[in-house]
Amino acid sequence: MQSITRVSFQKSLIEIAKFLNKSYGLKLTEDESKPFDSLIRWMDFRLRYIEPHPREVFIAKHLQLYFNGLFKKPWTGQVDRTINEVLSSLIVGENVNARQSKTIVKNDINAWDAERSQPKIRRSDGLWNDWGISHLHLSEEIDAKNPMFYKPSDWQIFLVVLPEQILVIDICKHKKGDEWADLQMIQVMIDNWPWYTDRFKMDGYIGSSSESWDAEARSKLRASGATMFIECNGYSYMPMGWGNTMANIALKVMKTTSTLREYAQMVADEASHMEGQIMKDLISAWDGNTSNFDLTLKLNTDGLAVYESVYKRCYQIPSVKLYPESAMGRLRYLLAPDWVIEKLILNNEISEGRAYP
Repeated sequence: MQSITRVSFQKSLIEIAKFLNKSYGLKLTEDESKPFDSLIRWMDFRLRYIEPHPREVFIAKHLQLYFNGLFKKPWTGQVDRTINEVLSSLIVGENVNARQSKTIVKNDINAWDAERSQPKIRRSDGLWNDWGISHLHLSEEIDAKNPMFYKPSDWQIFLVVLPEQILVIDICKHKKGDEWADLQMIQVMIDNWPWYTDRFKMDGYIGSSSESWDAEARSKLRASGATMFIECNGYSYMPMGWGNTMANIALKVMKTTSTLREYAQMVADEASHMEGQIMKDLISAWDGNTSNFDLTLKLNTDGLAVYESVYKRCYQIPSVKLYPESAMGRLRYLLAPDWVIEKLILNNEISEGRAYP
């Protein structure tokens, strides 16, 4: 029973990911030989998405000089109003994802450059993959062609999103080309928030000549899928975003996808254990019959659930808030957090009393 349920739950992950990818309009070139690509694509979006909940916002010292009136702000009054709006939204936990780049839905993790016989560069967000830095557009206008997003703007805000904090690194003109690999962003993080960057410091490791690499060299290496150590102030650091894989997909995305599958296997074992609560309930309800049970994972209006498809019985997986260390809670949080379920309900994509997909 356990081995069958393990396989069933892995298939469920794929089907749920396909359902969610379609819901959010995520681009993906399907490849039947790589069934878990749907799950990887979902996790790329899931991890880049800024979860809307209150956070403490820290602003880099050089930006504080502008906000405190010591230096004249280089941006216009309209941009200033938008900056204040965005910062307020980040503090109270309002949704700011409409200000992200449209690549969060348009990037295709299977995009292939046939001419060069290699993965396309723009499979994901290279800056986020490499250094864990997100950026938001400071526009006032919704994009008429893509109403999920604001129009691209001349000014952008660069930040690191942590579970309980936001680190605002810079507010500057739209970066171009090799500027996306400028080490100045790393320097700002190290100077302002050593409590964050020190966790990536490689004590005892003597820096190499990579400190002399310019932004152009770093940009080319990033585009090739290479992961580089960071040399700054005489110290070496692991990339704060964990870096790329050679397939130009974030290592963090691949690792989290693998962890998610492990959680699903653990939950499958728990759900199908004969002495567990689910199997005891099923056996009791159907007079000891265990031969026809078919356990899968499904979504409903309450979140993620273990679903018995033959007898149509549903067992809700608890929130990670209630069981933060449990495989069940972590599985639900990583695969289908509350903000996903709320969106599905709001758009009438799921309804009460039914299981999806």
